[in-house]
Amino acid sequence: MKVLHLGFSKTGGAGVSAERLSNALNKIGVESDFIYLKPYSRNIARIGWLEKKLNGIRNILFSKVFRVGTINLFPSSLLRRINRSDADLIHLHWINAEMLSIEQIPKIKKPLAWSFHDMWPICGSENIIYDQCFEGNTYENMPGISGWTWRRKKRAWSNLTAQILCPSTWLAECVKQSQIFCNQAVDVLPNGLNLDVFKPADRDSARLKCGFPLNKKLVLFGAADPRNFNKGGDLLRAALELLNTTDVEVAVFGADGDEKIAGLPTCWLGYIHDAEELAELYSAADVVCVPSRVETFGQTASEPQACGVPVVAFDTTGLKDVIEHKVTGYLATPFDVTDFARGIEWVLGADRGELSRNARERAERLFDEQAIAKQCKKIYERVLARAVV
Repeated sequence: MKVLHLGFSKTGGAGVSAERLSNALNKIGVESDFIYLKPYSRNIARIGWLEKKLNGIRNILFSKVFRVGTINLFPSSLLRRINRSDADLIHLHWINAEMLSIEQIPKIKKPLAWSFHDMWPICGSENIIYDQCFEGNTYENMPGISGWTWRRKKRAWSNLTAQILCPSTWLAECVKQSQIFCNQAVDVLPNGLNLDVFKPADRDSARLKCGFPLNKKLVLFGAADPRNFNKGGDLLRAALELLNTTDVEVAVFGADGDEKIAGLPTCWLGYIHDAEELAELYSAADVVCVPSRVETFGQTASEPQACGVPVVAFDTTGLKDVIEHKVTGYLATPFDVTDFARGIEWVLGADRGELSRNARERAERLFDEQAIAKQCKKIYERVLARAVV
C-alpha cells in the first residue's frame, strides 16, 4: 500500500502530526510519502520556485492586506502531480494557504482520506469558530467572503467521497452536524506520539539541564502571545495573578519575551523544534498549562502527559479527550480563570507520583503512534475496499 500525504507545512500542530503519522506508517510497513510546501524544497514540494513565490504573495495579500481568511481560490499544479503519482490513496491534511483550491479537491482521482486539523473544511473562510456546537446552516445565506467561501465548498464538494478523520470526538460531532460533510464517513483518529521520545525523565536532572531552579514549582506553557486570542494567553495571565503561592517560576516556550508574567519569575525559551529537547523541557515542569479557547486536539496537552507531567486546561472542545479530570490533570470550567488557578494549585498540591503514572498510562493507551498507525492502516484498507466496489 502506497499513501501520499499532503499538508502545507511540516511545522505547527497540523504539520507535526502529519509528519509523525507518515513516519509511523512507514515503520509498520505502509509506504508513506509527505508533500509539504514549507519549508520549501522543490523535490519535496513538487512545485516550482515561481509557483511557490506566487503562493506566498497570495497568502500575504489575503491574510495580511485584505484579511479575508482562508479561501483557497487559485488552482495548483499539485493536482496533476497527485493524479499522476503511483500512490494508492491520497491523505490530505491542512491544505490551506492556497495549497489546493476548493474546486480541485473533488478532482483528485484516487481514494481520499482527509484529516481535519481545524474547523476550516466545515466553516467559511475561518479556521475556527467559538461556538461550542457547530451549526452548519448558519453559512447558507451569510453575506461576505465567509459565506461565499462556504457556498463554494458546498457546490464543489456535493459529490465528494472522502474518509474524514478527526483527532477528537468533539470535532467529529461538529463534522457530523455540518451540511457539507454530514453524509461522509467520519472516524476519530487521535494524533500519535513517539513514546520512546516523549517519556518520563528525572525532574531534577531535567531542570539542571534546562537551567531551572530546583526549589521552585515550575509552571510551563506555550504560545503565550496575548495577541493570539484562541490560545488564551490572557486567561492564563489572569489565572496566574490569582495563585495563592509565590513559590512558583514560569517558563514559556513557543514565544519570545522579557516580561514577568503575573509578577512571577519568567523564563522565555523561544521556539523549540527538536522533540527530544521539548520532552526534556516537559519533564522539568511540575504542571503544563493549556488555556486555549478551542483545540481540535492539543498536542501540547498530550505530549507532557506522555512525559508523566499533569496538564491544566479548560473543559472544552478537543481537550476533553486528552485530559482526564483529576486523574491526569485538571479540566477547569470554561473560561473561569479562578477555577483555572484552582486547577494549577490542585496539581501542585497533589501526589505527583500518582498523577505522573496516570498520565503516562493514558498516553500509552491512547496516543502511541504505532497503535495509531495500525488503526489508520485499517481505515485505509476500508477506503480502498470501498473504492473497488
